[in-house]
Amino acid sequence: MFALYNSKNILIMKQLLKLSFFTFLLISTHACKSQTKLSSEKAMTILTKNFKVSCSKRLLFSFNSYNKQYNTNMRNATSAEKNGLVTINKRFISGIGGGGRYEITLRPTEAMKSEYFVGNKKYRIADGVVTEILGISHDKNTNKATVRFSYKYRTNDLYYLRGKIHGKRVACSTETFEDEATFTLYDTGWRLDK
Repeated sequence: MFALYNSKNILIMKQLLKLSFFTFLLISTHACKSQTKLSSEKAMTILTKNFKVSCSKRLLFSFNSYNKQYNTNMRNATSAEKNGLVTINKRFISGIGGGGRYEITLRPTEAMKSEYFVGNKKYRIADGVVTEILGISHDKNTNKATVRFSYKYRTNDLYYLRGKIHGKRVACSTETFEDEATFTLYDTGWRLDK
C-alpha cells in the first residue's frame, strides 16, 4: 500500500501530468490557429447566404394588341399571372367583325409588391449571385479578413416584364462584377460585416 506513494512513483506521476498538460496545450493551440484563417469555402458559404445586391427596373404594365411584341408580352404576362405576381385585365378598344384592338393592363399583386418592389416605381428583376472567391487577405491585429469576390446577376420571374426606354427593353448587365466584403472573427466563428 505504501509503495504507491514513494518518491519514484510521485516523480513519474508528475512527469505524466506535465506531458498531458503540454499535449493539451499543443492540441488547443493548433485548433485555435486553424479557426483564425478564413477559408475560401467558408467565405463562399457566408457570402452566398448574406450577400444582397439586386438589379431593379420599371416594369411594363400596359400594352396593346397592335404592339409588335404582343404575343411575347402576353406569354410573359400569363406566366407572371400563373405565378401569382400580376392580374391581367383585357379591355376592348376598337375593331369590327371579331377582330379588334385590345389594351392589356397588368396589376401587381400584394405578394409581388411585398417581395419585389424596391421603391420609385421599380421592381427587383435580378439578384446578384456570388460566382467565385478571388482572394482573401487576413489582418491578424484586428481579427478581420477582406474577401475579394465576383458575382453575376440571376434573373427572377419579373425579368421578362421589364419596361422599355426609347423602344429598347432595359436589361441588367450580363457581365461579371467584382466586389469586396469584410469579415470579423468572433468566438463563435466568422461573420460578414454589414
